[in-house]
Amino acid sequence: MMPDFYPLAVVLIYASFLALAADLFIEPELKTLKAGRFFILVVLLGGAVWFTAKIPLADRRLLVTALENNADIDAGTKVAGIPWNPHFTELDVRIQNPTDNPYENLAVLIRPDAAVAAITQRSAVPNVWFSDKDQIQTHLAEYNANRGISKNISLDLLATDAGYIIHCQHLSGGATIEVVLALADIKWDPHPRPPGESVADAARDGDYVERVHIMDDFASYWEGHPGGDVYAPRPTGTEAIIVDANYAAGHMRVSWKRRITAAALFMPQ
Repeated sequence: MMPDFYPLAVVLIYASFLALAADLFIEPELKTLKAGRFFILVVLLGGAVWFTAKIPLADRRLLVTALENNADIDAGTKVAGIPWNPHFTELDVRIQNPTDNPYENLAVLIRPDAAVAAITQRSAVPNVWFSDKDQIQTHLAEYNANRGISKNISLDLLATDAGYIIHCQHLSGGATIEVVLALADIKWDPHPRPPGESVADAARDGDYVERVHIMDDFASYWEGHPGGDVYAPRPTGTEAIIVDANYAAGHMRVSWKRRITAAALFMPQ
């Protein structure tokens, strides 16, 4: 049975329960079995209640928790493979399948209220990958009108507050995906450009920051040079994390969205 046929299958099962119950009052042979008819009716009602609790009303939500580590981490330390910057704050997110059944084709958006500079998996669940929500790509180039050629200027993604989607093809029952996010804050007021300086010349400065704002969901992407003076003091006290999940659980597609709060492992002085 494909997931698209799940609602129809549920309706047909309820219709079967109803048809069997109606037969108890329609069939002449069953009308004379008063005690037996009552017993069969109770069995059918119990079956319908069990089916409702186990299938349509079963809680198929993932268990998502977050822990913010506000302790200072030395520069260059590898945190789950991320070369750490003192301006980063570690956010650990756990996505658990609390059931005994596998979930398929997961796409779980994690969007903290701070920008994310890097994301990686700490656990070893196979076939897990990440994509930023809006998947914005920009290109800055310098055009030489005299020669009629353009030269790309390389900028790296510093951080985005659009959130990241965690993809997973198969999450076994009881399995947990552990993800590490490096939270950061970008300087809103980078060094001003001298009068007459071109954007191309400014972009070569190690402290250059370019912000791309997405109006649809009020998200921003900051690009520049990671080695420059581009990060503000690191964020602490994540107040809210948006979790937007979509995946297949058995014969149905599950979608839900909610806000969670990260617990603090260490409160700064």
